[in-house]
Amino acid sequence: IKQLKEWVNRLDALIANRLQESNRIEGSNPEVAADIQSHIEFIDKRIKIVQDLITNHLKNYEDLKENYELLASIPGIGDKTIAVILASLGN
Repeated sequence: IKQLKEWVNRLDALIANRLQESNRIEGSNPEVAADIQSHIEFIDKRIKIVQDLITNHLKNYEDLKENYELLASIPGIGDKTIAVILASLGN
């Protein structure tokens, strides 16, 4: 659970960082905007990697897997929500 919490926190930080960069790009000169866009693209790749790591973590640990499958059966509940719930509630 500790590792899952760390990955969920990391994902939240990356998402917040992406939002900051998106806000920063508005009104920037074209050269700076291009650099910021490059950073946003890098962050997007990291977000995808961390999301995949979280999903794999949920599916590979038997105690988490059962709860993952149960929560995933609820319409509208996605992997991020499941990860946050399981990380927050613990075992």
